[in-house]
Formats: sequence, structure tokens, C-alpha cells
Amino acid sequence: MEKALVDINEGTSVKKAAAKWSIPRTTLNDIKLGRYNAGDKPGPDPVLTFDEEQLLEEWIVEMCRRGLPLICDNLLDSVQHILNEDGRSNPFPNNRPGYSWYRLFMKRHPRLAERCAEPITRSRAALTEGCVRGWFKDARSFFHDKKIEYVLNNPERQYNGDETGFRLDPKTGKILGPKGEAIYSEAGGNKEQLSVLITTRADGKMMTSAIVYPYKKSIPKLIVDHLPKTGYCIAKSDWLDDICNFF
Repeated sequence: MEKALVDINEGTSVKKAAAKWSIPRTTLNDIKLGRYNAGDKPGPDPVLTFDEEQLLEEWIVEMCRRGLPLICDNLLDSVQHILNEDGRSNPFPNNRPGYSWYRLFMKRHPRLAERCAEPITRSRAALTEGCVRGWFKDARSFFHDKKIEYVLNNPERQYNGDETGFRLDPKTGKILGPKGEAIYSEAGGNKEQLSVLITTRADGKMMTSAIVYPYKKSIPKLIVDHLPKTGYCIAKSDWLDDICNFF
């Protein structure tokens, strides 16, 4: 269609351009006369305009990046609110679109996809690039003041430990977010979970990982007997606080 319009603008007749590019002559003539655009698709006009849908896409992406990802119902509720306020005609019951509209909306916006979010705490969600760069600056000053900068050049003396949690009652569900980005949702951290303290060395060596159980007293013998023979050790929750403070 675009090539046919280029030929017409260069002086080719509609009849010849239609025959050359296998386009119905009446269709090409209607586009030439501006009766509709070359990019228009068949079917009824969409309920929301192109600009309105773009704003919805940007809203979904921004909310996701702030750790407050949206689900399908949030999007449909927002469209219903727009139509209720605007009063424009639409085919939706109670001005609320259904899953068919949602599926086509996602198809029209390939930047978005249904994803599973990683739950993290509010403190981690507030982490910024400035915080990270400031931490490394303070760490380098610490090594310099203690006259142990040689550690920074020896991968066998550099360790990194991090704790990750496995919920015993996980809640799964798909949220909306941009493709190709890590997405997360804030979690209160009050649910019971198992924690694992994983430590690695800069030369790639994996240290023994500690599985931390939420017990105040002794860990049941059944758990101890089924622990993997190598690569893991077990601990109680009180012990984890001391280890994390040490790191």
C-alpha cells in the first residue's frame, strides 16, 4: 500500500498502481482521497484512542518499575472508570471490557507481557543507583583506612553472602509488566518461610550454603537426617541474625 501511494505521488495513475501492487483500485482510490488512512485496520473503531492506550501502557510500565505491578483486573477497572467518566458509547456491559478486549489490548502492545514478579521487601525496593555507588565508595575508603586494599586484588579473599527466602505458603499469580526487565512486588515479610544463606567467592567457588529453619529451639531430627550430605548446613532463625550482622 505504501509503495503504491509513492508511485501515485510520482505521477502513476491509480489504475496502474493498483494493478502493479495487487491492490483493489477502489481501495487505493479511497486512500488517495483521504476517506481513510492506509494504516487503518478492518472492523469497528476501538473504544479507546491510540493515545489513550499508549498512556495506559506507560502507566502499567511505570507502576511495575515502582514495585506496584498491576494485574488484568486493575487494567479493566481503570478502563471502566474512564468510560464511566467519559460517557462515550461502547459495547461493554456496565462499561467494563472483558477478557477478549484484554487479550487484544496485549496483542496491540507487544511491549507488555504477563510475568511472575519476585517479592522483595520495601527496603530493597527503595534501593537506588546512588545508594549502590555510595556503598562501594565507602567500602573502598574502609579498605584504604585499614591498609588492606590488597584484598580488592585477591579474588580468594572476596566473599559475598546473600539471604533468600522460600515461602511455605507462596501466592502465585501473573502481573502486567514490560518485557525484558526484572520485575518485583513488595512483600511485608510476615509470612513463615525458609531462608537460605548463600555465600560465593570472587574466583567462582561456591561455599557451604546454610538452610535456616524458623525454630527457636532444636531442629527436628527428621530434617537433619534428610539434609544433603555435601554443600549445605542447617541453622535456626536466631543464628541467622548474628551471621547477617557479621557480614
